[in-house]
Amino acid sequence: MAAIIDKALEEGACLTFACDAIGIHLRTYRRWKEDPVDRRKGSQKANSTALREQERPHVLEVCTSSKYRDIAPTEIVTGLAEEGVYIASARPFYRVLRSAGMLNHRGNDHLARTLYIPPEFKATGPVDDWSCEIVG
Repeated sequence: MAAIIDKALEEGACLTFACDAIGIHLRTYRRWKEDPVDRRKGSQKANSTALREQERPHVLEVCTSSKYRDIAPTEIVTGLAEEGVYIASARPFYRVLRSAGMLNHRGNDHLARTLYIPPEFKATGPVDDWSCEIVG
């Protein structure tokens, strides 16, 4: 971006207007010119402990298997550890399930509740529907 502003300056543009046109502050441009090294915070490299793309389908396969489809990822990791198998910790299981849109209630133990609708009284004529009035 600094090269674009430099080119605009060579062609006679005002520095302030050139920075505004690109959407950066004048101080940002000057900082780039003084020190061209990117000093923004945050990691620019990939996480070395993150699951590889080849491992994600295996996690989904395990989570949707008949043995584990009704339990939480923390319990899946515990069950796999008891069998001597390690795929990933619980947190990557949650991340993979969330990215696949499968992070919701995973059991069949909660039945859908039916909504109670109180009975309605409909008057079809005068003095057809009476209500109780408490007089003290």
